[in-house]
Amino acid sequence: MGSSKEVYRLVNGLSLIAKELVKRSQALEAAKNGDLQDLIKKAIVSATDLSGLTKGKVRSLSNAGSSNPDSVVHFTTTTGNESAEEATPVTFQQQQPSSFDASNDTNNNVREDASSSSSSSVVENLDTRDGFGSVKEATEDRGINAQVEFKRRKPRERRVPSTPFSRALGFAGLGAGLAWGTLQESARRLVFGAPSQNKQSALSPFISEQNAERLALALCRMRGAALKIGQMLSIQDESLVPRPILAALDIVRQGADVMPRSQLNQVLDAELGPEWSSKLISFDYEPIAAASIGQVHRAVTKAGIQVAMKIQYPGVADSIESDIENVKLLLDYTNLIPKGLYLDRAIKVAKEELSRECDYELEAANQKRFRNLISGTEGFYVPLVVDNLSRKKVLTTELVSGIPIDKVALLDQETRNYIGKKLLELTLTELFVYRFMQALQTDPNWSNFLYDEATKVINLIDFGAARDYPKSFVEDYLRMVIACANGDRDAVIEMSIRLGFLTGMESDIMLDAHVQAGFVVGLPFSKPGGYDFGSTNITQSASNLGATMLKHRLTPPPDEVYSLHRKLSGAFLACIKLGAVVPCRELLLQVYEHYQFGEEDVCLDGTLPGYHLHSGYGSGANSWLIQLEGGGWCNTIRSCIYRKTTRRGSSKYMEKQIPFTGILSNKAEENPDFFNWNRVKLRYCDGASFSGDDENEAAKLNFRGQRIWLAAMQELMSKGMQNANQALLSGCSAGGLASILHCDEFGDLFPKTTKVKCLSDAGMFLDAADVSGGRTLRNMFEGVVNLQEVKKNLPKSCINYLDPTSCFFPQNLIANIKTPLFLLNAAYDAWQLQASLAPRSADPSGYWDECKLNHARCNSSQIQFLQDFRNQMLHAIRDFSRSSQNGLFINSCFAHCQSERQDTWFADDSPLVANKGIAESVGDWYFDRIDVKAIDCAYPCDSTCHNLVFK
Repeated sequence: MGSSKEVYRLVNGLSLIAKELVKRSQALEAAKNGDLQDLIKKAIVSATDLSGLTKGKVRSLSNAGSSNPDSVVHFTTTTGNESAEEATPVTFQQQQPSSFDASNDTNNNVREDASSSSSSSVVENLDTRDGFGSVKEATEDRGINAQVEFKRRKPRERRVPSTPFSRALGFAGLGAGLAWGTLQESARRLVFGAPSQNKQSALSPFISEQNAERLALALCRMRGAALKIGQMLSIQDESLVPRPILAALDIVRQGADVMPRSQLNQVLDAELGPEWSSKLISFDYEPIAAASIGQVHRAVTKAGIQVAMKIQYPGVADSIESDIENVKLLLDYTNLIPKGLYLDRAIKVAKEELSRECDYELEAANQKRFRNLISGTEGFYVPLVVDNLSRKKVLTTELVSGIPIDKVALLDQETRNYIGKKLLELTLTELFVYRFMQALQTDPNWSNFLYDEATKVINLIDFGAARDYPKSFVEDYLRMVIACANGDRDAVIEMSIRLGFLTGMESDIMLDAHVQAGFVVGLPFSKPGGYDFGSTNITQSASNLGATMLKHRLTPPPDEVYSLHRKLSGAFLACIKLGAVVPCRELLLQVYEHYQFGEEDVCLDGTLPGYHLHSGYGSGANSWLIQLEGGGWCNTIRSCIYRKTTRRGSSKYMEKQIPFTGILSNKAEENPDFFNWNRVKLRYCDGASFSGDDENEAAKLNFRGQRIWLAAMQELMSKGMQNANQALLSGCSAGGLASILHCDEFGDLFPKTTKVKCLSDAGMFLDAADVSGGRTLRNMFEGVVNLQEVKKNLPKSCINYLDPTSCFFPQNLIANIKTPLFLLNAAYDAWQLQASLAPRSADPSGYWDECKLNHARCNSSQIQFLQDFRNQMLHAIRDFSRSSQNGLFINSCFAHCQSERQDTWFADDSPLVANKGIAESVGDWYFDRIDVKAIDCAYPCDSTCHNLVFK
């Protein structure tokens, strides 16, 4: 009775999967339009293929060291140019709320592979009725002969299901196959009884070896996100996934089926153009490796460089969402995953990781960045990226050779100790120094680390899953690792709560298990001297505690640890595999003692600053636009204390999401020149235009604007800005002043080959007399400069000749700025009119009240005063405007911050000067299309203004 209920439940669940997938398919529309025959044909072929009733052509992946002559095509076209572009190294401590492997993702390297032709004498004799074979392979483990029995699968040549309909049918076929297998197993148990040797198998007829193999085969044929999830599940222990499923899923780490030549050519033509072969001498159609997202082929460029070309399967990037959702449905209906795993959170993280892995342009940037970070570090090498043969779905890199780390286990103890130490040292450096980690994508993939025995260099490859880690997270994680190493229970719990591993409401059972698990992981770091990984039982001890934590856990782990713990476990497992003896505690303490816990780049109230980032793409992937937020200043202790209770002084009050409009818009029709750039808005919370550097302990005020600026730039450089070929620093109001103050600092971050310019919007604050004859703005700026110790950060070219307050005014700075600068300003700036020219302190009778709220109510004498102000502005920019590298757009409007607003930046009725709008003028200047020195005639001549009216 129980079996029939399970079968009924399974069939219902799988039918829902199929219905959901088919319901979304565009192919049904074709059937409605009369193309029913084609629909039926595709349905039959896809369903039978995925359920295992048809077979593809058996292929053996080639060994990277020896090509099959029949698969290599030689080209005789004219030569092309190779560009192996290198980035410039640099490293915000973020405070804000290649090559590839068949067993993980593709690997463009030379290696010994279980499925390579070097093992063909064994593989050829396999029984491949279902694509599997049982092999007994003799291995030598540090002098001990052993017989290891495992299953191996021969890859087959099959087209990748690339359309929504074909992938929908793939899941439907899988569902049908699993349902049929469950019925078979149920019938067998009714006749012969349930198995007793494996408790998990006895629980459900679904979890049979046949179904497990059926699932693994289908995932290998589907490829894409479906196979990725299978790989992720394959590295769990039996407390998470039943043993038969684990045994079969281990096969998915051996590689996927391969694309036929015709489909491969379609991808290359689409990505590199139909003339892609003109850049090569030869191309090997036999892949070095085939995995979940793509496969790798050897080629030789016109310059004679041996390269590895990683080519993405068609359709996998577009199917991530649907594939994962439907695998989740399958897992939900079959009860494979315990509730303590928090599947929804894991699925969310998997989607984000897979989206990054499918972006080969991002991977290329990651590889360049890591190459620069690691340059000069003894014992490591990162291959060059070949830019002119790389695109969104094709990544070409230098081909490197070496021995996968697991094969190093056959070398002498000294070598194994050396490699184990280097790997652990690299892991600690990546996390705690770079805060950028070559994260493992799905499993401890030994072929991501290739050891060159002759040079004692470890070649590092495959950066698709590389990611950054926030500084706040890294600091607390380092404290927790130290606590684990020192056996400090209270500190482990405190740091675990801060990091999000615990809520603070856990039971004693959960706390004990969590702390003990931490102590187990910290064991190698607990004592000085070499730790012998060859005699450890760390993995078994952690696994035993894992079952308890799954049962009593109250919250999922933080998102950062999904990839981080794969990397850390990979480092440990590599050392265990090597049997290495490593001075772990010394390596950890070396990092800890040199680590600078940064709590000084903070907002006024001590909270961590932040920024918003929208990543670029396409032609703008390596272009960066940084906008500095504005929002006035605080010049007294009292005003700063009030400010720290607002979003201008505390990140606690900042919006988590803000709209990106105007120059930050991601729409070409709203922002034609910068829409696809990496666009960043750095939030303003210091009160001195990102230039103060002091503190007031009595008032608990932190004046750290300059440090926020520096930390933000370091963070963004580490996120890829160091590879920028174009960069623009912009800002509005107080942020516009900041873009002037920091313009040359920004320019100095980049090599001379990078086009770097600055834009100040409404930042031209004048040292002008107010309506009473006083100097309201100068008095304010003097308070800002003195209170927040701005002087030390002002340009020396000014401070050597003028007082610090004068050097806070742009009119005394702009002529000496070396980096090209564009001034966008309203000649009758609305903020300056209200706050510095006619504030209540200068106009106690309120004579100017009506005029400053609505310019149409200004009398003739008030207009004349404002015309004099405009003339002062034009005089202040006279020398600046003589430089051909600089740009101007001074319109005669009563406005403020015109680049942020869509209606003034780029719209049908945007403000014009000489029949040209702001966005077009800034674009012409930045891209050197034409010199831009646009100065409007005096008020009231301009009818295109979007004047600010407050009443």
